[in-house]
Amino acid sequence: MLEISTNKIARVIIRARELGAKVGRWDRPSDDAGAETILESRPSDGTEAELRQYIADMNRDEQASLVAVMWIGRDTFDAAELAEAIKTAKEEAV
Repeated sequence: MLEISTNKIARVIIRARELGAKVGRWDRPSDDAGAETILESRPSDGTEAELRQYIADMNRDEQASLVAVMWIGRDTFDAAELAEAIKTAKEEAV
């Protein structure tokens, strides 16, 4: 059984996607602007810090459940192995 609300999982997913969806510079055109352009982080971008703090503020059980869901999503564990995934996450969080 998950020891974290689906709302908390959804919030982590949304914040993580925001990190992956940064926009490249638009104010300096260049010949090499394209898909390979490195996207910049700006000092005002608090998304990563907010996500880290949000996870740090979770209790140990919530963090372990979040990690277990991530592992299931990555096929490290099968959905039927949820309890084992949570147990492993707790053991590895030393």
